[in-house]
Amino acid sequence: MAWPPVPVATIPFPDVARTGSGFDNLTLYWEPHGHPPSPFSTPHFDFHFNAISTADVAAIDCSDHSKPARLSARYAMPDVTADVIGTMVGLCVPGMGMHSMPQSVLSPRTPFEKTMVFGYYHARPIFLEPMVSREQLLKRQSFTLYVPSVPGQPITVRPPTEFRAIYDRGTQSYRFTFSGLITSTLVSTR
Repeated sequence: MAWPPVPVATIPFPDVARTGSGFDNLTLYWEPHGHPPSPFSTPHFDFHFNAISTADVAAIDCSDHSKPARLSARYAMPDVTADVIGTMVGLCVPGMGMHSMPQSVLSPRTPFEKTMVFGYYHARPIFLEPMVSREQLLKRQSFTLYVPSVPGQPITVRPPTEFRAIYDRGTQSYRFTFSGLITSTLVSTR
């Protein structure tokens, strides 16, 4: 496992996408050996939709241990200790930030397949992350991940209500889409 993880690609969004969604860029990670905590030790992809610039993402060093006052319902942000890495406060990863995930995936009864993760730094939401296992994608089936509301989401971000992975049998490929961009119920973090 490379630490900190190295992105496979960083894709800046065009102005129309930034303006329409509030997300600035996408950072894609391939985790061939998985990563801590143990439920995610299976090969998977991390798709970080960042609401901050690539320069701000790169500057995250995990020295700020401030956690948000509130998380999405049924989400947790544990501190995790891993060999060689040490303690990750709030599952903070340099160049990413802290990770909040559904409590249900932190103590799984079945192998990890897919989940929605929210990222924070300086106690503020900074990214949305569909995390999808290699095994899930090899099923060659469409699926949907619902996106709960995020307390403290900046008013400049229009979070989606769902992430869809649509499998096309003809081209044997997936198309990833967000839908239901929210406009009027956002709360400013100023």
